[in-house]
Amino acid sequence: MSLLRQNFTLDFVRCLIDTYGCHISKSYREMAKDLKVVSHATVQHHILKLETLGVITIENKSSKRQTLHISLSNLKEMERVWQQD
Repeated sequence: MSLLRQNFTLDFVRCLIDTYGCHISKSYREMAKDLKVVSHATVQHHILKLETLGVITIENKSSKRQTLHISLSNLKEMERVWQQD
């Protein structure tokens, strides 16, 4: 993953934590509206990417409102690995 993408991904997840904490129960559209700088498709894309990286787990994936759990320990591990690159 390029450095620019790594930085955006880290900034995005930090923004989620700052805005909502580590447990979020909102739709992608609601999050995009709250964040005001990205579309709901971008929010969904990055959340799904973070899920594949093990940073976020998603419940109710097929419903209108998702429940997200952010793992701070997995986030710190991802940051550590990326800093070594």
